[in-house]
Amino acid sequence: MICASCGHDNAGDSRFCSQCGTALGDHVVGTPLGQPFVGRTLELAQLGFALDLAASGQGTLATVVGEPGIGKTRLCQELAVVAAERGIWVPCGYCYEGEGAPAYWPWIQVLRGYVEGHDPETLARVMGPGAAEIAELVPELGIALDDLVPSPPLENPAQARFRLFDAITTFLKRASRETPLLLILEDLHWADRSSLSLLEFVAKDIVSMGVLLLATYRDVEVTRRHPLSQTLGSLVRDQHFRRIQLGGMSQAEVGQFVQSSAGIVPQPRLVEAIHTRTDGNPLFVGQVVGLLSRSELSGDPDINMRIPEGVRDAIGRRLERLSEDCNRVLTTASVIGREFRLQALRALLGDLAEAALMEAIDEAIEARVVAEPVAPGGSYRFTHALVQETLLEELSVTRRVRLHAEIAGVLEDVYGAQAEAHASELVHHLSEAEAVLGADKLVHYARLAGEQSMASYAYEEAVAHFQRGLAAKEGQPHDTERAALLVGLGKAQAADPRTVDDARTSLTEAFDYYEDTGDVAGAVEVAAYPVTDGNVGFASLVRRAVELVPADSHDGGRLLSQVGWNLGMQRGDYEGARDAFDRALTIARREGDVSLEMWTLTRLGHVEVYYNHPDGCLSNHDHVFELNSGIDDPEVDIFSRSCVAGVLMSTGDPEAAAFHCDAMLAMAERARYRRGEALALMSSATLELFRGEWAAARGHMERGLALGQEGLLRRRMVLEYVLGDVDEGERDLEWVVERIRQNPSGRLTGHAAVALVSAITGNKQHLEMVKEAGRAKLASPIGSVPTVGIEARIALAIVAVAQNDAAAAAEHYEALAPVRDKWPIFEQCSISTDRLLGSLALTMDRPDQAVAHFEEGIGFCRKCDYRPEMAWSLCGLAEALLRRGARGDVVAAERALAEAMDVAQEFGMRPVLERAQALQQKVAARAESAPRYPDGLTEREVEVLCLLAGGKTNREIAEGLFISVRTASNHVSNIFVKINAANRAEAATYANRQALV
Repeated sequence: MICASCGHDNAGDSRFCSQCGTALGDHVVGTPLGQPFVGRTLELAQLGFALDLAASGQGTLATVVGEPGIGKTRLCQELAVVAAERGIWVPCGYCYEGEGAPAYWPWIQVLRGYVEGHDPETLARVMGPGAAEIAELVPELGIALDDLVPSPPLENPAQARFRLFDAITTFLKRASRETPLLLILEDLHWADRSSLSLLEFVAKDIVSMGVLLLATYRDVEVTRRHPLSQTLGSLVRDQHFRRIQLGGMSQAEVGQFVQSSAGIVPQPRLVEAIHTRTDGNPLFVGQVVGLLSRSELSGDPDINMRIPEGVRDAIGRRLERLSEDCNRVLTTASVIGREFRLQALRALLGDLAEAALMEAIDEAIEARVVAEPVAPGGSYRFTHALVQETLLEELSVTRRVRLHAEIAGVLEDVYGAQAEAHASELVHHLSEAEAVLGADKLVHYARLAGEQSMASYAYEEAVAHFQRGLAAKEGQPHDTERAALLVGLGKAQAADPRTVDDARTSLTEAFDYYEDTGDVAGAVEVAAYPVTDGNVGFASLVRRAVELVPADSHDGGRLLSQVGWNLGMQRGDYEGARDAFDRALTIARREGDVSLEMWTLTRLGHVEVYYNHPDGCLSNHDHVFELNSGIDDPEVDIFSRSCVAGVLMSTGDPEAAAFHCDAMLAMAERARYRRGEALALMSSATLELFRGEWAAARGHMERGLALGQEGLLRRRMVLEYVLGDVDEGERDLEWVVERIRQNPSGRLTGHAAVALVSAITGNKQHLEMVKEAGRAKLASPIGSVPTVGIEARIALAIVAVAQNDAAAAAEHYEALAPVRDKWPIFEQCSISTDRLLGSLALTMDRPDQAVAHFEEGIGFCRKCDYRPEMAWSLCGLAEALLRRGARGDVVAAERALAEAMDVAQEFGMRPVLERAQALQQKVAARAESAPRYPDGLTEREVEVLCLLAGGKTNREIAEGLFISVRTASNHVSNIFVKINAANRAEAATYANRQALV
């Protein structure tokens, strides 16, 4: 081998030049299979066990994590060798740091590798019904299966995205039944969002596959806001997820590495010096060893070891050893991207002879700077992204721009008629060269790239492409191309609740253009698009679009469905809404448009709820679920279930509500549908609040808030105050109060929540503001929507109680009393209707009426296991009993307070505990009318003692008194101390002797 340093021709397999001692054929980055593999015994064993599970049909998802050069790739390579020896298929996909790669790039590589390595019969069998979806990503599959019938297009992007993800997951299941898989995804920190979404989807079913899915990423690049961070947060909850963190080699392992690679036993001080300077990073260690001569490796450690200051410096030194032609070729290739094709290089380096070009490529491969194509005619690839980065940074800005311009032209020629299919790659180069090439082609390809990303449900990438196209058209007149970019941008933005307002702005601008130019089809496309919960906020666009189409047309039906929603939810016109929905359903069924029928029924179901017809909601949504059973549209499924779950938890069927909450959250997570996930988290958090599952509720709230579901701030505010965390609740209270001030008549903006907080704390600071806003809402058009009016009434009722306003209390009692039969607990307000009516009755000085309401509310909460709300009602009952003062009321009040305190202690509800203790003082003041018990026993302790004397266990006592087992155990222990009993038998004797039983 010829030494690159001195040119000496070395014979045999020598690793070092016999003339100057320079290492021969050493690597640039990583630790290729030809280099020693040191340490990692435990990590390899862990992955080997996961590989065994995959071979037996039980899948695992594992990540290998660490800083650049730590040996992630090498560990995967070692495992791949083991897997290959066992006949396990090892597909690999590499994520790309640059902007030119299409969405799902690592997955495309995996799928393409399978297609290229199997015959059509196998492909047809393994791909199954999802082959058409997969062929959209991998055109080679369509060529291999020339009789493939494309799937019918789907208008709903979430549904289509789900179908693609499901097809790929099913393919992996089938493929792994034939041969177990070790699927490696490298450099996940560079993955596009769509690839991460697909990874999360696949991970849900990984246990049912014979697959070890092994991914690598640099943890130093994954911040809290990095897209991968959210994916990892989702994956880490799965019990089949494994995370393997790689650290630097130990000092002893560095010595082994040096000895194995150089064939020399190094001085201990040299090993120590290398380890100290490199921190055991295999990449740094490998670079140091490769750069040191034989004499340096065996000599004194105090010599200048030429240890590079960083990886880039080491790569730069290695590149300097390559020929001028090779560096020129690599520099040009670095501008193309991490991967590059020979045809592009030929065109860009036309003055370089074919032989010289191939010689330069061979030189780069030999130096391990570039990896050969996996398949003949495929792309070459830099062995490490840092190699490409180093080369790219050496270029001046001017030369880089010129090269990007040349590359864009060359790629168009190379791809020919298929150039549009590579739009995202071309956009990257055209964008970099915009100053030279202008904006026309950039705009064209940016729109195509955005539409392609939308077609494959890569919404985040679509937003970037459409925005790039619009930026290029900045300052130009508004035209059809700009309108199309705005429509694409608006639809992509609408997929995320955090950018819904941006979507509204984009789509409105596009609609205005279409309307002005007479483009009816464009205007209808915008107005009929379901942006948020049936286009709330798009009423004016819908009304304008209706004027452009025949009322009985298919487009008319699409718009009528939106009209019904707007009439019912924003204008308080229930009859008009029903008429619009009925007409839309007639058109949908006439046209056979199942999607329109489902959405219309779903919107109608929500309107029924808002007009106090919960039964109508449930029947409508049952039909939606039936229609959707053959379509599997995640968006309509989630929107329907959110309504059903709210009705069920409000009317007393929490188990059924929990089923729908779990189903919608699972659907949203699998489909990576952000708006749906936020809606599901809202429903789940609400149910958990009713049940007192604080930790789960808080977790869902934080996830939902991160997705832009601002309504959860009201629920989190109430949660913090219910637990007595005033400081934590104050920040949310300020936000909610400000929102009410900005929009006092808004739909369900939090009036009741603020009033409830005031009632909990006794702080009356915001009561007048709530009263004024509540009255304004009732007087507004939206206030005529019954449930919106109910929320305002509840807020005003709480204010009336807090201000002891009997006249206002009577007004609100009369308005809310008819509601209790339909809504025993109102989902939006975190308070049972009977508790509120009981409080109003007390304010009107009707204690008998109040007692009846509180008892009804307690019975409902006990049946549903809504124990936190029950604790508040128990306090209300005690207060009503004390106010009434009938025979036995004081004892009953003490019993109610004892149970309230048990619940408050169990759930950590400090405000309830404080209120119960204050009421107990009132009970004590009237103790002469209550029975006295010996040895300081309380009413609740006597109840426990009587059950104990009857032979009941602690669990049976808890069930009989509706308290927790732990609370019952605490009562028994306190009783033993007070009566000086050593055991249950002595306690029973005491109870009989004192005539307590």
